[in-house]
Amino acid sequence: MQSTNKQSQISRWLPYAVSIGSAVLAVATYQLAGLAGLTLYDAILLSLVLGVLTWRESSLRSHWPASDHPLDLPFSIARDEDIFEQYQGIARALKSISQIPDPVFHEAALQQIVAVKSSLQRVAAGTLAFEGTESWRIIYEALLRSRHVFFYRSVAWAKSDQYWQDEPGKQSTQLNLQLVDEQSLNIERIVILNDAIWPVDQRLPNQPILSWIDVHHRHGIWIKLVRESSIANEPDLLGDFGIYGSHAFGEQILNEKCRTIRFDLQFNLDVVEEAEKRWKRLGIFATAYRDLLDSRR
Repeated sequence: MQSTNKQSQISRWLPYAVSIGSAVLAVATYQLAGLAGLTLYDAILLSLVLGVLTWRESSLRSHWPASDHPLDLPFSIARDEDIFEQYQGIARALKSISQIPDPVFHEAALQQIVAVKSSLQRVAAGTLAFEGTESWRIIYEALLRSRHVFFYRSVAWAKSDQYWQDEPGKQSTQLNLQLVDEQSLNIERIVILNDAIWPVDQRLPNQPILSWIDVHHRHGIWIKLVRESSIANEPDLLGDFGIYGSHAFGEQILNEKCRTIRFDLQFNLDVVEEAEKRWKRLGIFATAYRDLLDSRR
């Protein structure tokens, strides 16, 4: 606390010290040697300007945490060359936008800039969002192949028998099987099935989802099944999500045809821990596919 007060006092008196010191130096230099091209008046005026600039910079700093001060940001960002390159590109774009005088353009541009800022703030909080696209599967593969992720827990919500039956889905399935076969990743999966796909009077689900489940089992993936009706009183357990070790949590929002509407990926330890609790609760209602096969014999 004493150190903070001391720094505050220094910041308060620094502008005056700069002004007085500059003025004294200017007068002394003028009297001893003269100032080429400057009158004594100019020298004193210059010292006052330096004081004002110091006061302004000091005042700005008092309203910002040290790491967030506008003058410090470029130096902090420069540690990451890739991010700094994008920072420079964004700064140049903002400069160009600010130089277009049309007020209609200015208002419309500002709205778009605010939207971009909001998106970047979500990324800064550790959340990546992919809307209406399968491009999320690129980072999905990168996570599964990451040398930091050894364990992957997945909940697949099969609202229809077309779940992961399209080409992107088949490729992701093959990736899962490949990584398990290579023993580079341990996968556990719970499949939530619509009651029309797994009728209550049937031991096993219908095709083609049954073949998709069975191939997981044959490759050594631990897999469990649960009907939607079994968790009707636990609506928060309904979802399609993955837990990537202790690094990230991803949740996929699907339409009724199991097409991706949105995929959110969060790099947040607290979120991962909450997802683990959700996984364990869901597991209470699920039945191991292996046990269903054994009961058929």
